[in-house]
Amino acid sequence: MTMNPQNLQSLKKTMAFKVSVAMVPILTISSLIISPSAQAGQMNPGFENGLANWTPSGDVSLDTGLLGSGPLFGNSQALLTTASLEQDDSPSPAGAFNFSGNSAVSTGSPSDLETALGLSPGDLDISPFLQAFEGSAIVQSFTVEEGETISFSWNFLTNDSNSDFPLTFGSPRDYAFIVLDGTITTLADTNSSLLSSSSTLFNQETGFQTFTSNPLTAGVYTLGIGIVDIQDTASTSALLIDAPQETPVTTPEPSSKLGLLLLITLGVSSLVKRWS
Repeated sequence: MTMNPQNLQSLKKTMAFKVSVAMVPILTISSLIISPSAQAGQMNPGFENGLANWTPSGDVSLDTGLLGSGPLFGNSQALLTTASLEQDDSPSPAGAFNFSGNSAVSTGSPSDLETALGLSPGDLDISPFLQAFEGSAIVQSFTVEEGETISFSWNFLTNDSNSDFPLTFGSPRDYAFIVLDGTITTLADTNSSLLSSSSTLFNQETGFQTFTSNPLTAGVYTLGIGIVDIQDTASTSALLIDAPQETPVTTPEPSSKLGLLLLITLGVSSLVKRWS
């Protein structure tokens, strides 16, 4: 069938429109491939916004470097201790190692610290002979994308030492820990490798180290970071925390795939122009 020039021109415009419409999903897919994954959620990195997003329990405060260690990033870091407002660390004055004016909270019975961390009473005990007495923690819930990790810097400080009680000689006592969705992981304890002297008010410290989680599946998580007294309340331990953050996963596509998408885009664009 012979088409007159007017019908032919109309057909070309119709085909050009259809091709342009077909390009929309291609361009959309290419933009998704080229774009990095969504930015990670903010965990209040560096504690520059105080304790925003975190729920504190016990002796939790902000330190701007007065303690003598850190902060590593920005101007502030979180400081957690096992100190009450009563007589700890004798002969130091009562409350000398308490920095917030709030006493460390109890563990076991009543189980204030375990409850704040989503744990059961006694979960922070090391053994029946090494029971948790009191401590402090910060807790936050957050959402992660598939494959993201969480990390933060920490420094364990202590005036405590390993037990000299015969049944528990050489066993670790006070310890720092994290609770990630109900699983407890020890960061350090009095049996860890400690510096012989500390740059802070405390007798010993580990120095700053970094915790990084395994890649997480997508979902909502609860993270607790804490410090606990074991077996007695006579000596204070503390934990400095800095730069908690989520690290996103970027999955750039191979250049060949991006090149192919560009060629398709240019080719179809040229075709549309020629038919218009």
